Amino acid sequence: MMLTSHGGVQFATYEKLKHVFGYKEKFKRGDGRSSQLPSIWERMSESAGYLIMGGVSKIVASTTTYPLQVVKSRLQQRAKGFEVSPEDGKLRKFKREYRGFGDACSKILKREGWRGFYKGVWINSLRVAPNSAVTFCVYEACMDFLES
Repeated sequence: MMLTSHGGVQFATYEKLKHVFGYKEKFKRGDGRSSQLPSIWERMSESAGYLIMGGVSKIVASTTTYPLQVVKSRLQQRAKGFEVSPEDGKLRKFKREYRGFGDACSKILKREGWRGFYKGVWINSLRVAPNSAVTFCVYEACMDFLES
């Protein structure tokens, strides 16, 4: 249930970025009412901004909610397996038992520190940001079409 906050963080960040960079106000008249929006072709010069804001919003949302993803993944992992020991680099057998969310959090914190909650966050961000950038650009194009 907590992972549903990811989309909320992403959209809130995207809307805030649009406001900060003035994208919402670009097509309003002086009296505050919306004027006729230019076509999607006229706004293509703005698409780079939408791509960047979409990618940045995904990176912010992923980084914010990544610890929850790590805990979820650990809870879903097999209880027995092999891993490379960080101390000496040797392969060792392990038995992982988590009794729930709180237990998993405390064990990750105890064994790996705060960094354990962010293992792989940059690779994940590089993987998901481009898709989100294109998604938000298409979202804006659809909004333009529906508003015109």
